[in-house]
Amino acid sequence: MTRDELRKLIREKRGFGKGDRGEVADGTPLVPKKGQLGLYQIRSGADVGWPRSGALVFDHGFRFYDALDDTQARGLAAGDFVEERDGKLVKVDYAKRPGYTYTAYLQEVIDGDTLWVALDAGLGGIARQKLRLRGIDCPEIDTPEGKTAKVFVETVLDGISSLTVYTSRNATHDRYEADVFFNDQDGREVFLNGLLLDTRHAVRMKR
Repeated sequence: MTRDELRKLIREKRGFGKGDRGEVADGTPLVPKKGQLGLYQIRSGADVGWPRSGALVFDHGFRFYDALDDTQARGLAAGDFVEERDGKLVKVDYAKRPGYTYTAYLQEVIDGDTLWVALDAGLGGIARQKLRLRGIDCPEIDTPEGKTAKVFVETVLDGISSLTVYTSRNATHDRYEADVFFNDQDGREVFLNGLLLDTRHAVRMKR
């Protein structure tokens, strides 16, 4: 039996299901990712399949866009990064990066590594999204361990007013994955993905 086959067998006996990931356990640490809140990118209509190919659009993330009017688009070009200040878009110098960082509000814990949230997506946009926590795998929800992981997440997030969410796209499964942060009662920032690993409610996954 190979090492990966042995790991798979251990995971299945502990209630960790393969799901749609086809990944194996990994002992490397999970390094948290977090960008700058309120930073977005301008795209062209052609980039997103809009009939007005020359128009500029505001990319909220999650394939959610707003067409900019002439006033909003003044001084901007496709590819620019912008911040929203007092309802206006201001160009900022920033290197290209793979994801956005949002303030989010928890709606439901689906299981230990999956949440429904409402995101502040900029320009007044609200995006309701199902978030899969990046880099970890909790036991399947139909196992005792899976139910325990869900209750653990519900407990640690109970009373938390908001979350900070960094999203990155998993091209293999065509989905967005999230690094989720919150402040505990003492004001300390907690990395939820890492907390689940530290408390052994999840295992580390690799692609």
